[in-house]
Amino acid sequence: MSRIIVLNETDENQSINATVYYAILLYSLGAATIIANSVFILTILANLKLRTCSNYLLVSNSYADLLVGVFLLPCVGVDWVDPANYTRNACLVWFVTNNYVYAVSIAHMTAISIERFIRVFHTVWHTRWMRKLTVPVLGLCWTGPSLTTYLRLFLPMSQAERSFDVKNGTCSAVLEDVPHGCIYCNSRDSTILGVALEFSLPMVISIAAYIAIVMAAVRRIHIADQLRKSVLNDAEHNRTPLQEYSWRIVFGPVERVATSPEYRSIRLYSTVLFLFVCSWLPQSANRLFLALTGDGFPDFLSGLSRDLVKEYEVPPGFYIWSNYNFRCVTNLIGSANSLVNPLLFFYMSPRFRSGLGSVKDRLVFFPRDRSGSCTSAMSVEPAFDARHWNELANHFSQFGYETDA
Repeated sequence: MSRIIVLNETDENQSINATVYYAILLYSLGAATIIANSVFILTILANLKLRTCSNYLLVSNSYADLLVGVFLLPCVGVDWVDPANYTRNACLVWFVTNNYVYAVSIAHMTAISIERFIRVFHTVWHTRWMRKLTVPVLGLCWTGPSLTTYLRLFLPMSQAERSFDVKNGTCSAVLEDVPHGCIYCNSRDSTILGVALEFSLPMVISIAAYIAIVMAAVRRIHIADQLRKSVLNDAEHNRTPLQEYSWRIVFGPVERVATSPEYRSIRLYSTVLFLFVCSWLPQSANRLFLALTGDGFPDFLSGLSRDLVKEYEVPPGFYIWSNYNFRCVTNLIGSANSLVNPLLFFYMSPRFRSGLGSVKDRLVFFPRDRSGSCTSAMSVEPAFDARHWNELANHFSQFGYETDA
């Protein structure tokens, strides 16, 4: 027979105050996410030069991030402030839709990585086919994640509206004295499969693609340096100390990829992917940890004190990974990525900043800039060191990479 967990009044008041603060923070984050992604979408669609295959993928991803701000963040706030507003079916639909939207965002990140990889290593194929495949790829990004999310409705899964039995590791609908909100239980196999297909596999593909791109960029720089060395007849080698010259051979190409404006696009997309992985890794690790520590334990466990953890024989480390505050933090970090993405593109890409300035100049309520700086910024090519030698290297090497960001 299941036992009822009763929290004392002090812990309950502290929990209510915390949920209100989290809800306010989430509503503010949702509003900022809607504004940032709307501006980003408008910037690309309003500028002809920004309407490329890669940027259409970014627009589609921004629509997914927009849904995070419009639908998911307010729902999470309601769940934390007043869990009684959720019925069993509403909680289950929110849970599945939550995973679906985030899986769509991950699918877009993977598609962008593959598109970048094809553009670098198969330039002719990219030029011939990528424009024709843009719409099918976008459709796949939106429909594919449904196989690992909405199909869970038909998999073995039990869900309780407000509470669960910790000791037996099963969900129970009879414990109504503990305001836990949306609590659901997944089987171990379905959780592991979901994390693998929704997060792990796409991220491995994306990271591998960008590692290959960075290595190709380093190889291109190495070819340029060899060409420069042959043209100058080893003059620089004779003037440079051996230790400094060896350091340039090993770390020089990597440093140029990290600093040169020529490789700004590689840095931009790599940074976006890195922050995306860092944002969603804690929540995915939490889900996987709970699945591995005990079959049938809830995905999220909240409101338990350390004494209750000992009383109900929760596995070691379970409290750290699954308490209420950790759940809030992981959700907050993951949801914040939907706001970070458009801001990062505006910050790191001169083309997007120029496009934003162009959109601003078209709006009536913004004063027009008579200097024409936005127009000139769109046409100015980036200046970088050893430009002449890089152009020669582009002519003789097979690695041709032209940024569009």
